Amino acid sequence: MSKVRIAYVQTWRDKKTGRSYIRFRKRGSKSGPLPGPIGSKQFWQAYQQALDGTLKVGESCAASPAA
Repeated sequence: MSKVRIAYVQTWRDKKTGRSYIRFRKRGSKSGPLPGPIGSKQFWQAYQQALDGTLKVGESCAASPAA
């Protein structure tokens, strides 16, 4: 299976807790968490807001656990 990369999106899994995190990081813009899972309607709405510069900072950055 191949991975699809989305511009300015970083994902990682905490080794200790096993939680997945998704974060938007673009130079010159605010960095903030994105709701998961990747590809969901909420993810794409938040991603578009982040690209537009209207990302709401302070929301939960933990993605839903992967099955």
